[in-house]
Amino acid sequence: MTQSLSLTVDLGTEPGIKTVTALRDQLMTAIAQSADVVIRGDQVTRIDISALQVLAAAHQSATAAGCRIRLEAPLDGALQLALKRTGLVSAEGRPQTREGDFWILSTAAKDEAA
Repeated sequence: MTQSLSLTVDLGTEPGIKTVTALRDQLMTAIAQSADVVIRGDQVTRIDISALQVLAAAHQSATAAGCRIRLEAPLDGALQLALKRTGLVSAEGRPQTREGDFWILSTAAKDEAA
């Protein structure tokens, strides 16, 4: 299968237990089809731990497949707040888990929308 340069997966507004199966499927397809996957979280207003677990698993799958995967979301948004509340990043925004820099948000999604 030919891999595309980059694919984007949008988290939507409220990724959580009701949407994790679809999110997982989207992420696994993107990882299989591309060497570069961007997960956009600029529309997230609320996110639960199940969605964060799927993101961590997607990071592990992407790493194993040699795929670059990254999160794009506003630094003052709901995704960043959830990462801090769950301890995935420190209050200063530094990664606190083995996924490391994966949890450091890029603001490209916000910049493109401006």
